Amino acid sequence: MSDLTTREVSQRLKEAGFSANTIHNWVLVKDVNGVEDYELKEWYNSDSSPAYSASTLFEWLRAKYHSDPNLALDIQATEITIWLNIGHNPDEEEKEFEYKTSLADMLGESIIWILTQEKENK
Repeated sequence: MSDLTTREVSQRLKEAGFSANTIHNWVLVKDVNGVEDYELKEWYNSDSSPAYSASTLFEWLRAKYHSDPNLALDIQATEITIWLNIGHNPDEEEKEFEYKTSLADMLGESIIWILTQEKENK
């Protein structure tokens, strides 16, 4: 399951407005002692956050790149660099995302940044 986003990145994607088809969800569960923790499950409830696969996130980025002339991507083995020029801003924003924990999290972090920048510049 290492190609899925962590719970933290999944939650931030959800808060940023990202949505895509997914099978796995981070669900809050309690063990026999009442200790709460998050586990990956193949079902959804109100306390869950979707866990996105790296391939789902990459396909979103690829589609976004092809549909948005203001977006440029450079994907390397250890990082993603994004250039984003929204609206009439003469200065484009540039952001690098390094591979730290997983490919899915790196892609997720880049999508969060894109969505956040778009919201801030509307």
